[in-house]
Amino acid sequence: MKLNRILMFVAAVIVFGTACNPYKIEIPHWPYEDPDWVDDGTGSSGWDPVAAASNVVYPDAGGEKTQTLLTTSGWSSTTIEEGLVFHHFKGRSEDANNDNQDVYVLELDLDNPNYRLYFHYGSNTTSGAASNLNAIAAVNGTYELEAVYVRTQGVNRSEVKLASNHQRFWKHGGAIVGGDRRIAMVNGSGPYKESAHTSQAGEYAIELYKNLKEPNIFAAAPMLIDDYDPVGERFVPEGVNVNSYEKEDAFGHQGNRHPRTAYALTADNDLLLVVVDGRTSTAKGMTAKELTRFLKRHFNPRWAVNMDGGGSSAMYIKGHGSKDKNDIVNNFTDTDDNGKLVERSVSTHLIIQKYAAN
Repeated sequence: MKLNRILMFVAAVIVFGTACNPYKIEIPHWPYEDPDWVDDGTGSSGWDPVAAASNVVYPDAGGEKTQTLLTTSGWSSTTIEEGLVFHHFKGRSEDANNDNQDVYVLELDLDNPNYRLYFHYGSNTTSGAASNLNAIAAVNGTYELEAVYVRTQGVNRSEVKLASNHQRFWKHGGAIVGGDRRIAMVNGSGPYKESAHTSQAGEYAIELYKNLKEPNIFAAAPMLIDDYDPVGERFVPEGVNVNSYEKEDAFGHQGNRHPRTAYALTADNDLLLVVVDGRTSTAKGMTAKELTRFLKRHFNPRWAVNMDGGGSSAMYIKGHGSKDKNDIVNNFTDTDDNGKLVERSVSTHLIIQKYAAN
């Protein structure tokens, strides 16, 4: 009888634990702790997030401009207005196993005083937010708020609500910060750049963001390019069986192909807003590694960060997208209850507005 009671108690604990965890416990998750990390007493392996927050590197503004798109094969380019160029790649990508890809890139010259960037917070579709704010262009922002750090117009909207051992805690490892036309990208993983999926990296990032003085922060992950270092190629280590991880685990999420959104920044102060189609026969989507290589080959930005993707990926260009898609130029992958392809509502958007001087 005593053995039976013990077995019943163990079974109850397992059932309760499973019910409290929305993810299947038998599937491995990312390694929350970095086994090679050694605490030197600072809690950040010698890196001070307060000091790091005071040393954000911005691109050179007002300097000599160089060619942004470095290749021509597969690309078409359209000037929307002076300082705003739309590039579209369609074809087979050697950075993605020579599979078909459909990639949309909006190039904004941040030195051009005719534009301003607005970090928008509030649930809406990308086209809806763009229309409400009289935008000339817009893209979706970052992941679900509970997993990321978001500040807009000086107000902290989310400071990450997930516990550090949660499988989605990796989603705030990099960030775009700043405002108006002064933009930077920050690798929030700091001393854990080579283990950006771990809890230590996520905890360090939160402390860094809290100490930033910038009025706007959209944190996301992973960082793809950090000061020309293609860290996104190494986010999922070689040899990892990504299909053994659940889709929200760092390795399962970034090691599989999806539609993607990314932001990139060149050394001469051009912002690139990137959307990759996926999940169709004509557009396979990309892994984080593939997108890193694609950006490096075609644009060689100094920084790049992966944003929310999948059904959230959306790029709006006023007067240039499909009218039945409200000027969205890429293809939806989200569906409603009737199976119709629809644009998804998200909590954050990056908006490009024409600047109206007072």
